[in-house]
Amino acid sequence: MSEIIKNLIMWAIVAFVLLSVFQNFSPNTQTSSDVPYSQFLQLAESGTIQTVVFEGNIIEWTRNGEQFVT
Repeated sequence: MSEIIKNLIMWAIVAFVLLSVFQNFSPNTQTSSDVPYSQFLQLAESGTIQTVVFEGNIIEWTRNGEQFVT
């Protein structure tokens, strides 16, 4: 394999690694609305919530394609 091809492959790998690192540390651009826990419970009981993710004290959920945080 020629030196030029080896260098191109090496630089492509370096660029991929750097891109992966920077993308991992970039802020999340998805917006969400804060909703009181009592309202979340009412919506959960009525069955209008589509997805729910529990992360410690934070509840992330979606309703009609919109994301919310409680």
